[in-house]
Amino acid sequence: MSVARLTPDELRFTGLPDVAPFALEVVANGAIHDPDFEIRCGYIRDGRRVLGVQRQGAWLRAGGVDYVLLDPLFSIVEAVDRLRRDEDSRLESRMLRWGQIVEMLPAEVVVEDDNLRLLNIVVASSFELDPFLDDHGEPNFDPVVGRRETCETETGETEQVFSRVLPAARQRQFARRFRHLRRVKHRYAAGGSTFVVLTPEVERALGAVRQAQAGTADERREFLKNVSGYLRGAFSDDDSVDLDHIFNDDGLSERVSGVGIWVEKVVPWVLQASEPWLPPEKLGFLVGEHLVSVLAEELPDVVASIKNAASRGEPTVRLNDGTSISTDASTIEAAEELLRRSQPAPPASEVHEPSGPDEPDSSGASNQVLLVIDNLETVRFRRERRKCEPGITTVPIKLQSELMPHQREGLDWLQRHWEAGSWGVLLADDMGLGKTLEALAFLSRLQAHARARRLPHRPMLIIAPTGLLRNWKDEHDKHLSGPGLGRVIEAHGIGLRRLRMRSSSTTGRGAELAFGQPLLDDVPLKEADWVLTTYETLRDYQHSFGRVRWRAGVFDEAQKIKNPGARVTDAALAMNIDFAIMMTGTPVENRPSDIWSILDRAEPGMFGTLKEFSQRYETSSDDREQPLSELHGMLSNPADATTPALMLRRLKEDHLPKLPEKKVHRREVEMRPMQANRYAEIVLQGKQGAYILQTLHNLRSVSLHPASPDELDMEAYIRESARLSETFRILDDISARGEKALLFVETRIMQDFLLVALRRRYALPEDVLVINGSVPGEVRKARVDTFQDRTGFDVMILAPRAGGVGLTLTAANHVIHLSRWWNPAVEDQCTDRVFRIGQHRTVHVYLPLARHPLFGDYSFDLRLDQLMERKRETNRRVLAPVGATGDDMRELFRSTMRDAPGGVSERKNHVTNPR
Repeated sequence: MSVARLTPDELRFTGLPDVAPFALEVVANGAIHDPDFEIRCGYIRDGRRVLGVQRQGAWLRAGGVDYVLLDPLFSIVEAVDRLRRDEDSRLESRMLRWGQIVEMLPAEVVVEDDNLRLLNIVVASSFELDPFLDDHGEPNFDPVVGRRETCETETGETEQVFSRVLPAARQRQFARRFRHLRRVKHRYAAGGSTFVVLTPEVERALGAVRQAQAGTADERREFLKNVSGYLRGAFSDDDSVDLDHIFNDDGLSERVSGVGIWVEKVVPWVLQASEPWLPPEKLGFLVGEHLVSVLAEELPDVVASIKNAASRGEPTVRLNDGTSISTDASTIEAAEELLRRSQPAPPASEVHEPSGPDEPDSSGASNQVLLVIDNLETVRFRRERRKCEPGITTVPIKLQSELMPHQREGLDWLQRHWEAGSWGVLLADDMGLGKTLEALAFLSRLQAHARARRLPHRPMLIIAPTGLLRNWKDEHDKHLSGPGLGRVIEAHGIGLRRLRMRSSSTTGRGAELAFGQPLLDDVPLKEADWVLTTYETLRDYQHSFGRVRWRAGVFDEAQKIKNPGARVTDAALAMNIDFAIMMTGTPVENRPSDIWSILDRAEPGMFGTLKEFSQRYETSSDDREQPLSELHGMLSNPADATTPALMLRRLKEDHLPKLPEKKVHRREVEMRPMQANRYAEIVLQGKQGAYILQTLHNLRSVSLHPASPDELDMEAYIRESARLSETFRILDDISARGEKALLFVETRIMQDFLLVALRRRYALPEDVLVINGSVPGEVRKARVDTFQDRTGFDVMILAPRAGGVGLTLTAANHVIHLSRWWNPAVEDQCTDRVFRIGQHRTVHVYLPLARHPLFGDYSFDLRLDQLMERKRETNRRVLAPVGATGDDMRELFRSTMRDAPGGVSERKNHVTNPR
């Protein structure tokens, strides 16, 4: 080791002279562009120059006393001497040398010359590309100059990171000058006495960039797909050049193999599950006293038909079901209003978020995605343990809320995984146990740990469904003290506008996927402390998010990536995340392979291939619980003594002793003649060989109500439904107590009827609040706050999917499931809006069940209730799917037909389990 690199203590220990007690000054003779320009170093002590100092290497002698000149001053003096000896008198060479010296100067070095002090020379020893779509919608790019800096990692090792050397305004000036000239120069003026000097290697590489800039759109597009390959061609005659040091393409995960066109994946080994007997949702709007019912997907065509007929002067138009309605202005207005309500509110910028996680993007013919190395048929990607030193538990945590015992246990579990070098975990706690708080506490401690160790800054990423993003911010502000996690960027909706690198009228929905390059400015993302986004945004801007190194990532409602063949899943796998927290209360919704896809993000390769996993755990044998029980055990028990269990799954009743009692009330009510007769007709049709799915659709529908609201007056409509009449009897009792209730029902027609009926029946002073798929996130949050603040009796109407997650509605202690969702986990999520931390009263859950006078216990509602309860209990013991399977449907069909007159003609090909 050089003497200059020793510490003062090491000098004393080895008996060497003391550290030189001098400051350094740099003095120039003449301006840097003068031929006789010269630079030298001097020494200062107590504000005065020290004369007669003699130096030999790191040894100084002054006033007859020997000293040692330590770094960084020694390296600066050596660099100045090299500049004086440099025989290359070109201005570019002097500027390059001076720029390299400036990078080394600490604060205690005094620069005496005003010209040098004001001159800002930056040396570009590395660069990256800033891609964008130009005004013609064509791919283009500019070079961004920088340098490689050495940073210390958590394990005490060092790594090279790219650092930009120009502020944004100066970088734009450089890019303009670079593009304006045909040939690459040695130096560029970037304004404000700032000059960029290129090292010879960077100058040569940028020659290839400039040539590509001048090419056609197709040539530029091809260049962006393989920048490193083109740059290697520029150095084909020099194998000694380290291209990785010159061109920065950092950020991409090692799991990303490149950029290419999305190809749909075929996973034939997985048992396909669906939501099989959910009927297409119908919408309705009133035209005078007549209720018009249409399927949601048909509504745009209906609106167009009405308008076209009106433009032709026709007074009425006939719909597909034979209904004739008028084409006057009131009809058009009502239909358009329903269309607006049925569509999610679009973001307020030109940057759009597609509505569904698995929908193909409609922006162009091709979709350029980050190609990931998958583990579908063979284990092609796995990771060794991260190198990580302990110490995360010793740093303070910025909590202003006290953690409950089980939450402290969850935080400790996360910390032990971090120290063990895990890449990810599955936090599968029951709803309402505080997974969000546990994750926030861990992120806060992880952030403090990184700062205490002076590790390179890396942001943290939180991905959640749109409706939960506001909840994350609220929980952050509620539980973390002071600034909490610090600077947050909301990278979704309108927030994307501020992240766009270039704006253009031609850049629209999904442009990044069509382009195949990042379109968001990664500087704000990299400089943020934490970033909030949605799964859909992550998918559509994966090139931007994928080039950021994230210290941690939280995947809330991680079942969103349960489909291994979906692009949103691949986008999640492509993220470069040091530690991934997969959060979900329902890790297995429809099939065991759901959890494989989640685990493939947490610890890839640990559970083999999808093919092997599916063949082992998606068995069609009679003993289905045994392999699932084994899987549960593997996830819940540590693989070895050094690593905690991969999954943490706990139930509310086991860990919240202070949670109030939950009482479930099954209210069986006999159908009145209208409902019973219509039900019997459907059973007869099923007995005569009607399709199983259609029969179950119809039974489910008629068990809610046999008629449309426009066929009867309000009171008669309530009377003719066993479930609806019992619901109002329940609400009468809740109203008498002055308490609040949540009413879950998914059909819009019933929601609209209830909005009017509830206010009339109970003379409510304010509108009944509703949360369904047409209510955007901010409005949803406002309605939750309003409901929580209102006093006295109140009812909120919610759609199970839209209102079943991310909402805290503890002002209510009554939950009515007017219509049952096919999945008991979804139903439990709905109930957990009130049965959670913060609830202090007994929670009452009501299940109105329509009982047919002839079929009795084999009525649809009762058989469905038994099926859901069996699945619910099985899922508590093992990680069993809670979604309905083909076998479930056949069983439900047979049991509801059992007491029908005559036999059942079941058509085997109607319900299958495709493989």
